[in-house]
Amino acid sequence: MPTQKKIDKVSKVQDNLSRCTVAIATNYVGLNANAMTEFRQKLREQKVEYRVVKNTLARLAGDNAGKKAFQKLLQGPTGVAFGYGDVTVPARVLVEYIRSSKSAMRISGGLVGDRVLSPEDVSTLAYLPSKEVLLSRLMGQMCLPMTQFVGVLSANLRGLMTVLQGRLKQVEAAPVSPPAAVPATAAATLPAEAAAPAAPPVEAAVPVPAPAPAEGPAQTQSAPAS
Repeated sequence: MPTQKKIDKVSKVQDNLSRCTVAIATNYVGLNANAMTEFRQKLREQKVEYRVVKNTLARLAGDNAGKKAFQKLLQGPTGVAFGYGDVTVPARVLVEYIRSSKSAMRISGGLVGDRVLSPEDVSTLAYLPSKEVLLSRLMGQMCLPMTQFVGVLSANLRGLMTVLQGRLKQVEAAPVSPPAAVPATAAATLPAEAAAPAAPPVEAAVPVPAPAPAEGPAQTQSAPAS
């Protein structure tokens, strides 16, 4: 009959598995109490939870959480690091701690979703850029073509302005030549019509109508005598 304490432990691990984005199992053999406290503190600073659990209870918690693949990571004394954000963070903290402290702790593997990670996969995950860095690089790659286009356009405009300014300076520096005089021999050969200005045309006289005869007193005709 399972005790309430064991039921509570299974429930906590089940909750961790349901909420985490990554779970990394470790074999903590050779880690003393002081080293374990220091290790937990480093994980806590990165919002990673580390839980030591018996394999039988961990298997039961995995089954209850629908993570049957979790059983493959349970080998020897097991402690599991649960990460709830960027999947690279727990891996990076674990790998860095083992490297810097020369600890005998070993990484058994990891679980991301339903995918089981080998110890080598976890080590590779530790050296991947963070999510923020990847997003920043992606945005930079997306903006690069537009930046290149603006650079080419600006270069062309600068070249055109340079050419125009150079041409303007050449025009301003060139002396202004007076109009060429017509040679005397050429003037003598011009026709008279071209030499003398034409007289303005004489306007045609408009005929004036004759005045109408004045009307006199009316003459009466005498009737012939009968």
